[in-house]
Amino acid sequence: LDAADRRLHLFSIEELRQLGQVVMASRTKEDGPERGFALRVKEAMKAAYDSQSLLEPDSSEFHLEVAHMLKLLGVPHHNEVKVFEGVYHIDIVVGHGDPQDSRGKIAVEVDGPSHFVAGTEEINPHTALKRWLLAREGYKVLSIPFFDWGSLQGGAVCTAYMAYQLEDVGWNLETMSLDPLPAEE
Repeated sequence: LDAADRRLHLFSIEELRQLGQVVMASRTKEDGPERGFALRVKEAMKAAYDSQSLLEPDSSEFHLEVAHMLKLLGVPHHNEVKVFEGVYHIDIVVGHGDPQDSRGKIAVEVDGPSHFVAGTEEINPHTALKRWLLAREGYKVLSIPFFDWGSLQGGAVCTAYMAYQLEDVGWNLETMSLDPLPAEE
C-alpha cells in the first residue's frame, strides 16, 4: 500500500476506481468514515474527476423506462448516483433525502446484457462485486434484468412488475418508505 500511496497522483481514473473497489471491499462498518489511505484514494478520485470534468454516465433507454415507471408509481428516486467519488454509479436510488446516504434506500440496478455472462442469466463477477459492495454499504439492492423487462407487454404490466419488485425488497408503496426489517427470532 505504501508504494500505491506514493503514486496515487499517477493512477488513471480506471486504476483509481479499481483501487477504490479494493478499499470499499476491505472496509467494515466499524471503520467509520474513510481515513488514512482510504481517504487519500477517495481524494485522488475526486481530484481526477474534477481535473478531467467527466460527464455523468448516459442513461440507457431501458434505464429511462424503469425510472419512468417509478415516477408513475410516485416513488421518490434519483438517477445516476455517484458513490465513493465515482467508484460506482448506482443507476437509480429509491428513497427520500440524500441518495448517497444508504439508510432506508434501495439501489436499483438496471442490468443490461453487459452485466451477465454471455448467453446466460448469470451475473458477471464485476456486477456481483458491485451488488455485494452496495449491500455492505447499507443499500437494499434490486436488479431489473433486461431479459425480464423485455418480456413485459406494455405500461400497465411494467408498472405492476416494478411495484412487485419494490415490495419484494421491502418498499412500502403506501408510506413511500422502506419497511424496517423484521426482528430476528
